[in-house]
Amino acid sequence: MISTEDVKLRVLSECLRPSEYDYMDLDIRRILPQNGKILLENAIFEETIALCPSDAENEITIRNCEFKKDIFVRSQMMISKSYKIYIWLSNIKKISLYNNDNDKTKFCIDNCDIESLSLSGNNSETSFFSTKIETFIIEYFKSDRISIYGTQINKYKLFNFTHYEVNFDADNLVISDYSKFITTEKQTKKNVSEIYHRFVLKSAKSINSIRKINYELSRATYPKHISIFIWPLGYFYHLPRLFSSMLVCIILYSLVYKILYHDKILDAVFNSVFVFLTVGFSKTSCDYSGLDLLMLSESFIGTIYMASILTSILNFRNEQK
Repeated sequence: MISTEDVKLRVLSECLRPSEYDYMDLDIRRILPQNGKILLENAIFEETIALCPSDAENEITIRNCEFKKDIFVRSQMMISKSYKIYIWLSNIKKISLYNNDNDKTKFCIDNCDIESLSLSGNNSETSFFSTKIETFIIEYFKSDRISIYGTQINKYKLFNFTHYEVNFDADNLVISDYSKFITTEKQTKKNVSEIYHRFVLKSAKSINSIRKINYELSRATYPKHISIFIWPLGYFYHLPRLFSSMLVCIILYSLVYKILYHDKILDAVFNSVFVFLTVGFSKTSCDYSGLDLLMLSESFIGTIYMASILTSILNFRNEQK
């Protein structure tokens, strides 16, 4: 990460002699390319910074800088561009990249500490290396390739996001904590969860990781009134929950047989397991009112669980392909 020696090299950058390439516009300091390049190095910026690439040949390089306010990159003219942005060893409060629909930007961040990163528009390549990002915001964004290596991202805000190739160095990409997702006015946290997990699914490496991600996808996409019934079935991906809820159901029916019909506990358990697993009626000498109806209800639930196990097995086989 950023060393103490690098930080000591930083000096305050001031716009003392404004020019056509570096000037103050109200409270925003605008920096334009010279000879097709913008180079910011070993500097501390106290103003809001606007970097304004003008054509496809522009290259923006930021090294060992500190931005105490916002920095944003916004192209000047509505023409097709494909400029490059490289940022490393820098502390950034908030950085925003807004591209036109026709832009194709290569955006690379290496060894940085960022509070908020916002992306919008079109990118040909987006790469993060050994970087800390508190909040990652993607809205109305299309990317041909996204690569994330050794990077920690704490919160996500995702909306209208299209991606093609995704590369992560990690395999444990699932997020079950919805507090890590930030919504828009048109979204719920379940919507953000769905977008995120469809995003990371392309980069999952192991069967276990794929299953966990698919579980979160199911959790996010099932309607609330259906989730109440699907949750005990593990959304057909969480086998431990499926088997544990089966066990709870068998025990509850055993207790009912024991209490209502005074069966011995072992007989009650045997009857419950038999009815649940074989989807049939056990052999019993009892002729109590309601017993057939009770067994019928348990056999119906057992049928649902047997179908859920089969579905889970099929899902597992599909993940292996």
